[in-house]
Amino acid sequence: MYCISSGNETKMGMSRGIPEPKLTAMDAMIDKLTGAIFVFQIVVVLVLGIAGNVWKETEAKKVCYSFST
Repeated sequence: MYCISSGNETKMGMSRGIPEPKLTAMDAMIDKLTGAIFVFQIVVVLVLGIAGNVWKETEAKKVCYSFST
């Protein structure tokens, strides 16, 4: 006698789900470092942009070779 199984109870049916992403410890560290570097760059751009505008308004007018715009 033979029994044919089908449906979600079979081995193939149970493994149909979306697999979990497999990350190594190195991948996790690289992901964290990439995020930290990105945030650091945004902070540097904001700080230096504000400092540049402050310098332009205060000190740049004293220098004869700076732009007058």
